Amino acid sequence: MAELNLQDPRELDAAALHRQACRIASKGSRGSDRNWYRQAHELDWQWHLLFDGGREVVSAVFYNPTKQWRPGPPIPLMSLTTGEGAADFLDSLRSGEFFPRPPRALGIFLHVGDEFALAPLRDGLLGADAPKSAFDLLHFSLIDDPAEVLMERDVSTETSCWRLLPYWGAQGTQVRAAAVALSRSREPLLLNFIRQAETMRLPVRVAVKSAPLEALAALPLAAPESIVGGCLVLMPYLKFTAAFALNSKGDLVACRSLIHRSSALPAGLGDIALGMCMAAELASSGAPRIIIAGPRSLTQPLLEDLTGFSQRRELLDLHRMDVEGLPKLSGLPGHRLEWLGLGSTADELAQLAGAPVSQSLTFRKLWGELAQRGNFFNSDGIDQIYPSQRDIRLLKTGNWLSMLLLTGLVGMAGYWIFTYYTASNQAFWKLNAAQTQKLEAELTALQKEKREVETTRLMFQPRNHGWSTLEMLMRLFPEDSGIRIESVNCGSNTVRPTAKGGTKLGYTRTWQIRGLAMKESVDLLSRLNSSRELGQQFADLARAMDEPSFAPDPGRHLTVNLVLSKNPRHRENAATDDFQPNAAELYPFSFELQINQSLPDGDALSLPIADK
Repeated sequence: MAELNLQDPRELDAAALHRQACRIASKGSRGSDRNWYRQAHELDWQWHLLFDGGREVVSAVFYNPTKQWRPGPPIPLMSLTTGEGAADFLDSLRSGEFFPRPPRALGIFLHVGDEFALAPLRDGLLGADAPKSAFDLLHFSLIDDPAEVLMERDVSTETSCWRLLPYWGAQGTQVRAAAVALSRSREPLLLNFIRQAETMRLPVRVAVKSAPLEALAALPLAAPESIVGGCLVLMPYLKFTAAFALNSKGDLVACRSLIHRSSALPAGLGDIALGMCMAAELASSGAPRIIIAGPRSLTQPLLEDLTGFSQRRELLDLHRMDVEGLPKLSGLPGHRLEWLGLGSTADELAQLAGAPVSQSLTFRKLWGELAQRGNFFNSDGIDQIYPSQRDIRLLKTGNWLSMLLLTGLVGMAGYWIFTYYTASNQAFWKLNAAQTQKLEAELTALQKEKREVETTRLMFQPRNHGWSTLEMLMRLFPEDSGIRIESVNCGSNTVRPTAKGGTKLGYTRTWQIRGLAMKESVDLLSRLNSSRELGQQFADLARAMDEPSFAPDPGRHLTVNLVLSKNPRHRENAATDDFQPNAAELYPFSFELQINQSLPDGDALSLPIADK
């Protein structure tokens, strides 16, 4: 924060905002450590501080994976207001003395037990059938603009903060909610923790809790059978007594903060307690039940005062709960009731309590929703200064791509400089115009000679072998096929190039085969009259003879034309009449087969055009 000299992003232009985000990303671990964006109660390593107005601060550490509590580093009372020694406390917590392993993140909790002020809300904000959204709206209004919802308009968010406390059991015309106020006098220490953690790259999340509300939520956990519906709970602290009225279902109906003026007792305690019981209708079935929960030193004066009131004025059903002697608090540092429910979910706490009152809406809200929203430290104001984890990762990716692009540009510039330097040291770099023209003429002549040599090589490339034609005839017309070949003519014709200015000529190879055939050979000739069948025969010939000119190719085309007719020289009895008949008289059919193979100008065996 102060070390980074950060400003509110809403006050910066785009360029300044980008520079600030780059500074945050380069000097912290927010892009890789999601603990920076979690709430304090979600972290495994926690440090809890509780101040109830006495001479010392109760310090304890909590390791969430094992639910283990231990005494924490002692903190002087003066540090709560001055904020001194934050770095030393963090170093002590990271040393490994207090946690099973050094913390990678730390949740710091300040439990305030020396003040508990209630502020009324303006009339008409919550009706008898107010929806849940109305309570949500009031919650955020108390954080952002409390003057709009509080009865007292002259309030300052610089010195105090407010959170909503709904009365879940209120009915009819009863007040539906109140605002709990805490001062911000201890925030310098918490802000120093956050600043020092930034320099250490240690994620620290802070929460400020109201101790009386936490103690009320823990009562069913500490003594499930003692808290029943329809009672008034008094929880004394050194400077005040918190009074909570619970109806028959165990839901909160009213709450008051009774200040201790000159003694350990609030003035008119008996009248106030009886009035709250009457207003909450707790005395309709007999003497109202009043539970006094807290340390013996604080509950004893209240019990004596109310006992005297009960004997003089109105009968009260008084019960004292000495929290220091409860077995479930024996493992907690300082035997603090406020810490009993920390580190567990609402469902886990309901199963742990087991009492019917634990199923009430009030206690479920205290364990769940209110436990999360009841943070009196406005961390959103600090979090808004920093980019989100997604933004930081996107920024780092953009910076990496920018560096990659810059490296590519520098590499290209270096390659160009190297190429220029290498070329400038060559002999041709120092040639004059006459020498250059002479070399260009020689180069042109050499290029022309090279083309002529290449043309000659392509001209003499073998394209048609006599033996391959004979092999083709032997494979097309086997010896026992009943075919007599009388003549074979082979030839080729060139064709014009398809592209204007082309350097090669395509050509067509033609085979004209004339011969005689027996009746059983007509099927063979019919199959050869198919371009598809003939293409398959050419493919077999190319593989068998390793002859590329017969190989199939998408640009090459085969056509075939067969003319089959009767042999005019054929005689039916030629084989029996003559001892040595003329061979041509034995075949009843004559045929003429013409095969054309077209090779385009782009073919590997096309003919080159010589330079003119």
